[in-house]
Amino acid sequence: MPGLPTEYLILRNVIQSILDRKNELERPVLANVDMAFIVTSTKKPNLDLTLLDKLISVVTYNDIEPVICFTKLDLLNDVEKENIDNLKKYYEMIGINCVYNTDTAEIKRLLDNNIVVLAGQTGAGKSSLLNMLDE
Repeated sequence: MPGLPTEYLILRNVIQSILDRKNELERPVLANVDMAFIVTSTKKPNLDLTLLDKLISVVTYNDIEPVICFTKLDLLNDVEKENIDNLKKYYEMIGINCVYNTDTAEIKRLLDNNIVVLAGQTGAGKSSLLNMLDE
């Protein structure tokens, strides 16, 4: 269309209706999420179980399914790895899905057809996880 700036010509998506919210979070502000991947580092930064449990509580309270994703397992010695394996078993026993960031097929299966948010402390591996899944 002559006379219109280019940015007006490439708009294709238009809000057609506003649906009811099934859930929401205040920080960050978002709504209608199916699942929260709580990305938690096992080392550098060290595992913070208080933060992990707080994040699980917040997302569960808001009707969002939590999934714990443990990262940086390659930095652990055998005893530390066994402790993380036991922790993973504990969370699974109480009904929370857990994955290691190396379980790409399982992570992709969980993500399939879901609206997912990533949560976790700085340096836990959220960006690395996204980059790995993008390959």
